[in-house]
Amino acid sequence: MARIELHEWYQQFLELKAQQPDTILLYRLGDFYEAFDDDAKLLAELLKVTLTRKDYATQGKTKLYAPMAGIPYHAVDKYITDIVQLGYRVAIAEQISETASSKSDVRPRSAYASGIEPTSRKRGIVQREIVRVITPGTVSDPNMLPTERNNYLAAVLLHEGRLGLAYVDMSTGEFAATELHGERLEARLEGELARLNVAEVLVSDDATARPAQLAPHAAR
Repeated sequence: MARIELHEWYQQFLELKAQQPDTILLYRLGDFYEAFDDDAKLLAELLKVTLTRKDYATQGKTKLYAPMAGIPYHAVDKYITDIVQLGYRVAIAEQISETASSKSDVRPRSAYASGIEPTSRKRGIVQREIVRVITPGTVSDPNMLPTERNNYLAAVLLHEGRLGLAYVDMSTGEFAATELHGERLEARLEGELARLNVAEVLVSDDATARPAQLAPHAAR
């Protein structure tokens, strides 16, 4: 069987995806942010955009294709808002080197590339980095925020019969923390999370338990 030769751009995509495996990775490719593989299928389902394909490797003389779905750069904020409001995390992989050797080739840049000075392009693929990760609880852009409620990011630690809960609205700076102990901790936590209507919950990796009540509030 012939060896599979991955295209250079796809190797780069896989490296970036490995950095943020729990996000939908939007990979800047020309005038679009593209998603590939399972991310592409999910994006097409969530946003009702076209699911297509792109060749990512060759095996002998045969081209191999990966699912692909794209968002135009000028509409990316709207689509990211929709994704995040559905409870998913998004990572933005932006071009950080020049897209062509000619300085006359001016490629439109998105807001996510602001503050990034493009480096000179070396031979080979355009360099990309993950420049931002957007989650339901870390949204700060006013256009992405819900208008009818606070956008709380909560953190919970359940350990040895005590429960710590902290929450912050990053758009306003509001912050509070409390500790619960005694009986019916999980039921009380459920009530508090419902009262706050949190957008996202963080749970410590060293927690001795992860209450089932967190599931509806956790970012996907």
